[in-house]
Amino acid sequence: MLSDFNIIWMDVERRENDETPAMSTVLINEQLRTYVHDLSLVPPAKARPEGDITFIAWSDLVADLFEKTKSSKTLIAAYTEAELDLLVQTLPAKKEHWERVYFNANARRWFQKYHPDIYNDILTKVRKSDPYARVGLKNFLTHKAVGYRYPTNLRGFSPAAQINRLRVQFIRYGGVYKDYSAGSKRAWTNLVEYNREDVIGMQWLAQRMTSGS
Repeated sequence: MLSDFNIIWMDVERRENDETPAMSTVLINEQLRTYVHDLSLVPPAKARPEGDITFIAWSDLVADLFEKTKSSKTLIAAYTEAELDLLVQTLPAKKEHWERVYFNANARRWFQKYHPDIYNDILTKVRKSDPYARVGLKNFLTHKAVGYRYPTNLRGFSPAAQINRLRVQFIRYGGVYKDYSAGSKRAWTNLVEYNREDVIGMQWLAQRMTSGS
C-alpha cells in the first residue's frame, strides 16, 4: 500500500527534444515545490509576487532526490516512465536505485480493469482526432465520471507550446519580464498551475486507485 511509504510526487515539463526538463514540481510531505531548470524561465519565476519558484539545475535536483530516497520507506512517484528515464539518464550509476524506488502512477491499466466503460469512453474521444493517441492523465482527470475538479482554463493548455513561447519572449526582450506580452505572462501563470495540477491530480488519482474505489 502507498500509505506505507513516504511518497515524493513529481511531474516535469519540457519540449519533446529537450534533454532535460524546463521545470518541475514535486510534492514532499504535503509541501508543493516548483522549480525552473531552464535559464529562460528564471525571469518569470523571479517576477512572481509569491516568490515561490526557484532555479535549480536539473542535475542538482536529481542529486537531492537521490539523497531523499535513500530511506527504504521513500518512493518517487510520477505518471509515466519518462521521469524514470530522466532520473536514470542524469545519474546512470544509480539505475538500480531509481528502478527500486520508482512508482509508476499511470492509471490506464487500473481503469481498463475496474472501470472499462470510463476508459473506453475516454479512448473513443481522444482518438477521434488522432487514431494513435494515448489516454493521458488529463483525460482521466477531466472525465465527469471520475469526479475530479480540473481547472477549466487548463483543459486545452499545451505546456510544451507555452515553454517555447516563453523562450521566444526571453530572447526577444533580453529576459526583461515586464516587457513580455500580456499573453505570455498569462501563459506563464497557467504553465505553473498546469505543472502543479498534474502533481496534485496524479496523487489524488493514485490514492483513489490504491483505495480500490
